[in-house]
Amino acid sequence: MKRLLPVILLFASAASQAVDYSVTTTSVLFSK
Repeated sequence: MKRLLPVILLFASAASQAVDYSVTTTSVLFSK
């Protein structure tokens, strides 16, 4: 289980960045 922790953290970090990027893109598209 301890070996999975860094992988889960990395995945969560990548997922949050992807969500942040998509939210930013969507708000930029709607603000035009």
